Amino acid sequence: MQAYEEIYLSIKELGASLVAVSPMLSGFISDFREELGLTFPILCDRSNGYSSKLDLTYIISNNVREVYKQSGIDLPFYNGNESWDLPVTATFIVDIEGIIRFAWKETDHTKRPEPQDIVDFLKEMKTNGFFPGQTHLHKP
Repeated sequence: MQAYEEIYLSIKELGASLVAVSPMLSGFISDFREELGLTFPILCDRSNGYSSKLDLTYIISNNVREVYKQSGIDLPFYNGNESWDLPVTATFIVDIEGIIRFAWKETDHTKRPEPQDIVDFLKEMKTNGFFPGQTHLHKP
């Protein structure tokens, strides 16, 4: 998340938006943003409702639950339900018409697209007219 904070200004300068989604209750999201120094918005996806509809969740195994518990990580407490579901790590870039131009997902939360690759992709989108105020060119 901190790596995305580092490119947040570049994303905004390109005319794009960055939004994260989390199943944590909003109070915990605020604490999380403050703790990590994040300035971009994080939306609350209560009980992974939206992520589940997109098939972007997985259930944490019993073995991993025990590791989490021993580390003081109580997902049901932070997420406000009894579920041990988590969203996969996912990145989507959506154009002004709502078309997904880039999609990436991974169950290993330590893996994410390189932030500079996202900035470069957005620059290419802007060059090709996929941003507000530009004529949208459909490509075959």
